Amino acid sequence: MHKPYRVNEGLFVSDAALLTNNGASKTVDELLDLQDFLTEFSQTMKRMSAIEVLTGTDGEIRKKCSVVNSAAATSSKLVFSE
Repeated sequence: MHKPYRVNEGLFVSDAALLTNNGASKTVDELLDLQDFLTEFSQTMKRMSAIEVLTGTDGEIRKKCSVVNSAAATSSKLVFSE
């Protein structure tokens, strides 16, 4: 994380959310140190690389990341094959 967050110089609405949410604000404070950030970032990327991609009819492209699409919305979804 970069220090501009702590002086209200974020660029996006999501930047403001990082400071107004108590849990997120604590995380920002913990990751202000560049070495701590890089360590956490690299560990997270390693964990994400282990996530297997769902293909064909096993997965879906979500319209909103935090919500599973409804059955009607998935009837016209794109299908990727391996």
